[in-house]
Amino acid sequence: MQSVDSPGGLIGPSRAERMALINKHFKLDKSPAAGRPALQKINDVYSKMLAVLNRPENFFTLDTDDSGEKISTVAFARLGGFFNKADLSGRIVFRRGVLFATGIPDFAAFIFIHELRHFVEQEGQNGHFGKGWVTDPAMVALRPPQTLANCDTYAGFALEARNGEMQRPVFIKSSVFR
Repeated sequence: MQSVDSPGGLIGPSRAERMALINKHFKLDKSPAAGRPALQKINDVYSKMLAVLNRPENFFTLDTDDSGEKISTVAFARLGGFFNKADLSGRIVFRRGVLFATGIPDFAAFIFIHELRHFVEQEGQNGHFGKGWVTDPAMVALRPPQTLANCDTYAGFALEARNGEMQRPVFIKSSVFR
């Protein structure tokens, strides 16, 4: 069995490095009360995202009638759509702009994870407390509880966990919220 400080793992060779990355994106170190419940919430969110990916035919569709024209040029998801079994129209919808995103795999992954976060939301948070990369002003200004619901936080964390420490990717738009 691996010790918590032994090499290995998806996002870093040591527990300290893994926690540093989690804290960078989710700011758990700035919220002493967060601790284990916040880590459990992050794990639960990614687990629900995985459940969606395990049954894509039930949760994804293409916008063939331009019904999402005013919402997004790339993709959109119904808030909490994963939990509304009675209304299967609440799928993650990919629009024509997704073709551009597929040419940049990390951009496509960022969009995909962002939309998945909307789709698995259970607390009614819209997930747009800040937009952009973790170092953008709107993201830096987020309070720790906001990071747990913020869509770009989950997408940025996953991207950096996969690729290692990154500078701001050029394809991620920054917005100033608030």
